[in-house]
Amino acid sequence: MDVYLDDVALTIPNASLAEVLDAARERAQAAGRLIVEVLFDGRRPSDAELAAADAPDVREVRCRSADPAELIAATLEDAAGELDLLIADQRRACESLWIGRVSDAMENLRDILERWKLVRGGLEQCAQALSLPLASIPGIGSRSAADLAGELTKDLEMIRRELAAGKLVELADLVGYDLCRRGEAWREMLRSLAESVRRLHERDTAGGPAA
Repeated sequence: MDVYLDDVALTIPNASLAEVLDAARERAQAAGRLIVEVLFDGRRPSDAELAAADAPDVREVRCRSADPAELIAATLEDAAGELDLLIADQRRACESLWIGRVSDAMENLRDILERWKLVRGGLEQCAQALSLPLASIPGIGSRSAADLAGELTKDLEMIRRELAAGKLVELADLVGYDLCRRGEAWREMLRSLAESVRRLHERDTAGGPAA
């Protein structure tokens, strides 16, 4: 079996697939990196295959690793990019409500609520990976990330209530104004945090003095 970690061949003689994966993880961790992708013969294996780590017909295993700080920063930037799309979709949903295209707006709103959950979950996962409580992450002005998360929760709950009650005018205002402002604040926070993560990582890898 041929084994590669970031295109570097690994010599792991007479090893099972499970041992190969363990060895690749250990070598990546020794370099301060994490395995982010595994390919079996050029294809992504299923979760069941990875969990079982038993595929005797696999001839080549390729593992790709990433620096944890770079991975966190990229995740935050992706979430900020998703907010660009969300804000635009929220404005379209608001316009649909104002012109009476209620069914289109309702379908979009359900999707918007789910995507907001993913953005918030992404921030929480990154904060956990950084061992940072949300209250310690700067938000906008004097507000922290925890404050922004609390405000978002209230907004989303209000939207669900107005949606259930069929209050279309109030719903249009919430989505087209309040939630768009919230998206802009979150976008700024996420990009600022990503920049901070990259800057601290560059300083640490360069061996610079602590701030």
